[in-house]
Amino acid sequence: MSTGLKAPVTPKEELYHEYHGRKFLDNYHWLKDMNSKKNPKILEYLNKENDYADKVLEVTSELRDEIYHEMVARIKETDMSVPYRRGEYEYYSRTEEGLQYSIQCRRRVGTDKEEVLLDLNQFDEKQIVLGKFSPSPDNKWLAYSLDTTGAEKFTIYFKNLESGEILSEPELSVPEAYYSIVWANDNKTVYYTVLDDILRSYEVRQHLVGQSYKEDKVVFSEPDQKFEVSISKSSSSNYIFIEASSSQTSEIHYLSADKVASKPTLFQERRFDVLYNVDHIAGDKFAVLTNQKEDQRYLNNLLCWCTLGSTSAENWRPLLAYSEDAFIEEIIPLAKGLSLLERSNGLTRIRVLDVETGSDVQVKDQHYLEFEQDVYTVHGDYRHSQYQDSILRFTYSTMITPERTFDYDLSSRKQNLLKETEVLGGFNSSEYVTKRIYVPVPSTASPGKNLHVPVSIVYKRSLFKGDGSNPCMLYGYGSYGLSMDPDFKSPIFSYVDRGFVYAIAHIRGGSEMGRQWYEVEGKFMHKKNTFHDFVACAEALIEQKYTSPDHLAIEGRSAGGMLMGGVINLRPDLFRAAIAGVPFVDVINTMMDASIPLTINEYEEWGNPEKEEVFDYMLSYSPYDNIARDTKTPNILIRAGLNDPRVSYWEPAKWAAKLREYGAEGPEGDADRRVILNKTSMGSGHFGLSGRYDYLKDKALEYAFVIHYAGRESGITQGISKLQV
Repeated sequence: MSTGLKAPVTPKEELYHEYHGRKFLDNYHWLKDMNSKKNPKILEYLNKENDYADKVLEVTSELRDEIYHEMVARIKETDMSVPYRRGEYEYYSRTEEGLQYSIQCRRRVGTDKEEVLLDLNQFDEKQIVLGKFSPSPDNKWLAYSLDTTGAEKFTIYFKNLESGEILSEPELSVPEAYYSIVWANDNKTVYYTVLDDILRSYEVRQHLVGQSYKEDKVVFSEPDQKFEVSISKSSSSNYIFIEASSSQTSEIHYLSADKVASKPTLFQERRFDVLYNVDHIAGDKFAVLTNQKEDQRYLNNLLCWCTLGSTSAENWRPLLAYSEDAFIEEIIPLAKGLSLLERSNGLTRIRVLDVETGSDVQVKDQHYLEFEQDVYTVHGDYRHSQYQDSILRFTYSTMITPERTFDYDLSSRKQNLLKETEVLGGFNSSEYVTKRIYVPVPSTASPGKNLHVPVSIVYKRSLFKGDGSNPCMLYGYGSYGLSMDPDFKSPIFSYVDRGFVYAIAHIRGGSEMGRQWYEVEGKFMHKKNTFHDFVACAEALIEQKYTSPDHLAIEGRSAGGMLMGGVINLRPDLFRAAIAGVPFVDVINTMMDASIPLTINEYEEWGNPEKEEVFDYMLSYSPYDNIARDTKTPNILIRAGLNDPRVSYWEPAKWAAKLREYGAEGPEGDADRRVILNKTSMGSGHFGLSGRYDYLKDKALEYAFVIHYAGRESGITQGISKLQV
């Protein structure tokens, strides 16, 4: 549909990149500015793009307001999280109607007297992100970190919880830190990570509360730019772990949380393509989760154990037999057992091991937690579990069942329901249907073998026609081994209550079907499976009469934004609208520039394009490099963040400009001319706006775009009664 509005004309400045002896024209390279203070010419251009997007979207303003009020009406605006216990205190957060941010609080166990510890609503900054909130073991100090730009550079602050005083002198806080904060057991020493010039978490430092950060000691430093560093504390609180890891390789050092003067001890030296993770079971026993032992590959991870002082790989002894059908993602040790978070056949599950720790470690018994629905999502919460009492905290939900929080007692095997999230506005789960279909696709790693991609689906029973006339939103990601689980998200019902089918494609590149879904079938020289899977899922939804190309919308963010660019290039005729959030689309130019943050450690996800074979394969799917001329695309809304350290703002800006240049909107005067919109948030980063109401307004804008361009003419979205408020 034609808007009659003219998109900004993007100036061209001819520039050729030379890679492997070949030249590549890039007319929009001038939009790239790696300085924190951007070129005024670029800012002026981005603001013109924003103004154009706003004008085009004016037609959706009433719908956008309606959707926003629906989304707000579904949430319990004044609410409280489930408390978690630390010593004699219970910590929790709560929200108040009208306030953007949650308020961090605590109370003594057995009392209702509340202490407000941190209230972000009292800050003047429009954008503010709480990175870590970490009380000291004795509950007398609070360490917390804040980012006020979206660039993911945090400042760590310290608050005396007895006096209420925040250490306000600048040198007593810690600038330029990253996410990790861990307390030693002396209650005055904190370990944290810092960033290097390419925004890589590369170093662990030790800070003494009340002392200038300039006196902090370097505990560990990682020179290899493919590796990032993180720190954590064992479930028992006895050890601190320092992990240096890339996508393919990891190495862990440990030190006693009781001995701040001690130096980190190597657990097992790194070996290329070997990943392992550890936690403390009890006494001198450690659990080890690894993908390789004695040159034998265990893609779905082998659970082992070892003893303190004998932690090298030759001393790792298997605790369970390896399973091709169960991918063990995480272990949560508790005093009386181990909890395993697993994936099998596209679903999450929790296995509990009753272990005996004497001279060795043995599994006496094991069982799985049982749940009522066939398709669900369950997540263990190690941070809020209680090690000494052997109580596992976990959450459960489905696409139509709001999140429930449980404590599970390993001794009694009883589940205690602590909270079920209230969904207001007349929500009734019985009005909806959730199901899963499986889409056959050919394996590229095992030619001749067929695999099956799960697609999780939800729709409203009374509005589903089954004749292909329903609009549909299909979501995908498919990278880094990250899984997109079919859990509960209340905003999607602003689609579903208008007759949309909402679907999630669990494509290769994630780990939904086991680690081979990523390692073997979904990365490096098999990366294009991710795009072909998504197209196959879209085709299946059309063939099975869930929707039609005229009413099919798609969405992906970050690497999922690359997915959007890839599938639009492959099948522009298959989709009516697309949301591409912070999309990684300029793959070649980014991956060939090692000075761009995070590029080098991405070699182990996409490959190293300095190798010509890898370069050519990446070039074959890079969205920016494969736009066809004079080919009409779906209507596309592109979202970006000026301060994004992960996917730089210039990638979506260049992509939008090149799409228009190549005729993606269609010819002038075309009654069905498409829109290409690039909307950049000038004060946020990769994860968008931080306030909960601001976030929902942003979501409402995107939903209104999709409904207007993919659902408006379906005949189903008309006449739907508004949400009860």
